[in-house]
Amino acid sequence: LRIYENDAPQTISLFERETDRPLTLVILVDTSKSQERTLPDEKKAAKAFIRAVVRPDKDKVAVISFTGVPRVQQQLTENVSRLNRAIDSLRVQLPANNPDCEEERPVQEDPLCWTSIWDSVWESASEVLGQGDENSRRAIILLSDGDDTSSTIKRQDAIDAAVKNNVAVYSIGIGDPELYKVEQDSLRKISDRTGGRAFFPRDEVELGRAFAQIQEELRSQYVIAYSPQNRLRDGSHRRIRMEIVNLELRKQKLQLIYRQGYYAPKQ
Repeated sequence: LRIYENDAPQTISLFERETDRPLTLVILVDTSKSQERTLPDEKKAAKAFIRAVVRPDKDKVAVISFTGVPRVQQQLTENVSRLNRAIDSLRVQLPANNPDCEEERPVQEDPLCWTSIWDSVWESASEVLGQGDENSRRAIILLSDGDDTSSTIKRQDAIDAAVKNNVAVYSIGIGDPELYKVEQDSLRKISDRTGGRAFFPRDEVELGRAFAQIQEELRSQYVIAYSPQNRLRDGSHRRIRMEIVNLELRKQKLQLIYRQGYYAPKQ
């Protein structure tokens, strides 16, 4: 394996598998009208994921829903019963056939008619996970169709917040395919740049597989360390690129999933 920072090769000092690191997670669920048909399956899969992942005294999960504004349904906790109740409480705020949203009122007046994905990712990364255990693996599991209609924060700002707080965003692009198109490019971009992955399940079975894959990746990752050649503490963004150098492994077309940059400390 070879690693580059701003295209300059770096010397790897540590390469080891890590399987037992504590997890601090946010399950971030779009409850706008686009999720009306799929939300029951999302809730079922999320509860199964929580049962499988959360270890007492080690892992913590928060549940946040959003339309035009994010709502914390459950703060970070290891209590599975509380998390299940939070998941059970999720409801689509306004059904798709509700006429209340036909007149486009500002999000401040009627947030239920809007979808603020990037605002919600920013708050999850900065205000929830950013205050959690620094030594844990932090991640957001975002369930949405990716169609942001009202965020005051740009997608890049949400990505920056995740990177600065060491948060990987796993996106599950889902919604009613007959009424709404899943914005795959936006969801892929925020996941790729933060070291997560994007999934686009077509049915309940594939949704369950997506959660299972996320669980496996959270529990089994490799830690790579290097001391940057650029020692400046200037707060600048540093791009990271990795490549496989072993020819036999390259033939297998393995996919490297990693955060594509970081912000240097600032004095």
